[in-house]
Amino acid sequence: MNTLGKTQLLIIDPQNDFCDIPGAALPVPGAQADMQRLAGLVARIGQQLDAIHVTLDTHNPLDIAHPGWWQDAAGASPAPFTVISVDDVRQGRWQARDASQAARSLAYVQTLAERGRYQLIIWPEHCLLGSWGHNVEATLFAALLQWGRTQLRTVNYVTKGINPTTEHYSAIQAEVPDDADPDTLVNQALLARLRQADTILIAGEALSHCVASTVRDLAEQLGPGHIGKLMLLTDCASPVSGFESLGRHFVEEMSAMGMRTMTVDRLPSQMGLESADATVVLYRPTGPQELALVRASGNTRWPARLPEQPIFYPVTNAEYASEIAADWNVKASGSGYVTRFVVRKTFMDRYPVQCVGAAHHTEWWVPAEELEALNDNIVGSIEVIAEFN
Repeated sequence: MNTLGKTQLLIIDPQNDFCDIPGAALPVPGAQADMQRLAGLVARIGQQLDAIHVTLDTHNPLDIAHPGWWQDAAGASPAPFTVISVDDVRQGRWQARDASQAARSLAYVQTLAERGRYQLIIWPEHCLLGSWGHNVEATLFAALLQWGRTQLRTVNYVTKGINPTTEHYSAIQAEVPDDADPDTLVNQALLARLRQADTILIAGEALSHCVASTVRDLAEQLGPGHIGKLMLLTDCASPVSGFESLGRHFVEEMSAMGMRTMTVDRLPSQMGLESADATVVLYRPTGPQELALVRASGNTRWPARLPEQPIFYPVTNAEYASEIAADWNVKASGSGYVTRFVVRKTFMDRYPVQCVGAAHHTEWWVPAEELEALNDNIVGSIEVIAEFN
């Protein structure tokens, strides 16, 4: 029985542009690891989740919080992370590049100042609609796909931010709602679904901004008597660099109001999962020959070890598996793959986790003669979540 009751997962902006990976427009330190931990959690407790909601920050290049909206007297755009105040606009230090938006732009920064949550910050262009940066981080996306297939449910994707005249940190409503645009108003459909939950697990990026704004608005809309439904997964959300104090203040403020906090390793026990049903997520880098044998088994079993392979080495995280696949498997056989699979915890508990280098270089050592027993304890299928060439 799930002691947390009906449980829904709200994932805020788990997108490539916010992950600390090559090519990201607005990387948040720690975000990729956050998403990988979250992916593992979805695989472990997916059967206990009544719904998953994923918000997607969604912009076009022309946006009031992007450099191209503004110019100084010389026609230059502000650099990313510039803060634009009411006085900056009134005194002409920054003005809307489109003169027809001048009055509206001034009114916007004035309203932000009155609300007192944020001043206008200019961000790099990010999460542009249709771009790679707009996509959900790959490891988490694979876990969401698998959840939908195994649970016969659909992830509820919610876009926010497409209106260029207002920021939209919160998944509940825009920073300055526009009565003429329903997409900026309170998202009653999302609220109606979240109200059905006894526990709302919250994760995503960034802790200092979009997560904080969403939780504050959600608490306000649900009312004081329901703030205890909110449970922040503290190791699945990180602050924007330089805004760490905002993240800490948010957690302290909301915790004082009744929001709960949790980490992914402690959550299954809090959900009342019986040890026989608990699972562990494993990752394994592999080459094309071994992968072909896995696929021949119907993606359910690992092939027997060769005589010179006395140990089977699954690893604990996708980051480490990716390093091996890219650095070793590609050199050895031209391509490398990262696989993910789930094994019953009661079986894996017999093998201690081994640290063989950096803090994330952790793995299990399964003797070759026990591999068939491991195969018998795999739950679901062996998935490929990344490929390197």
